[in-house]
Parts: sequence; C-alpha cells; structure tokens
Amino acid sequence: MSVLILQGPKAGDALVPLAPQWGDHPLHTVRCRDIAALVAGLRAATSDDVALVVLEGGDLQRAECRHAWPALRAALDGLPVPYIELEDDARGELAPWLHPRHMPLATLITPRDRPRGYAMTQAIALRCLGAGAVH
Repeated sequence: MSVLILQGPKAGDALVPLAPQWGDHPLHTVRCRDIAALVAGLRAATSDDVALVVLEGGDLQRAECRHAWPALRAALDGLPVPYIELEDDARGELAPWLHPRHMPLATLITPRDRPRGYAMTQAIALRCLGAGAVH
C-alpha cells in the first residue's frame, strides 16, 4: 500500500526532498498543473494500492478554479482512504470554503516551511498507517 502525495497548482516552487518511502509504504508524488489534474489524482486514489493521500492543494481559491470546486468536493468526499491536508497559508485550508463531508485526518499549515510541514505529515502518516487505522 502506498502513500499518494498530490501537489496542486502553485503548491510550492521548490521540491522538498522526501525519502522514497514512509515506513513500509512507497511514496508516489504527483505535481498537478491545474485543478482538473488534482481532481483526477484524487479520483485515481480509489485504487486498492493507496493507503493514504497527502494533499498539498496550493492556490485553489483563485477565480479560475471556482468552476471545478464541486468536482473537487465530490472527489474528496469519494476518497475511500484518509487524507492529510498540507498548506503553507491558512487561507488555503479547504474546509472553511469548500465544505467537504470527508474531512482530513489532519490539516497542517506551515508558513514558509514546507520541509517542516512534510516532516510533521510523515509523522502523522506513519502513526496512522502503523496503528492499522487505515481501512
């Protein structure tokens, strides 16, 4: 079972070096060029191989993304696995404006410190996956 990292548009310019796997779970990172690709990535996470999703949404509140908000909400609500939301700005947090029914396991906001955000995300993911809490 793998951990899928979806990085939305403008999620971060610099790549954060990550280990190839977290515990026994290989990482698969997908940089999504736009909100449509992010929605497609969330829909693809329904495979039996994905144990957890890390969603680094980026700048999804822009006017040009609004047309896809219903599809984004539906994709999040359709996820059969938990997800962790990672943002570098509190304004990017999804719940206050997107109102998904499937809420994240955790939302981490780490301004100007993506490496720290990923370190905390990894710790939460390992605890969740190691505890057998993922169904």
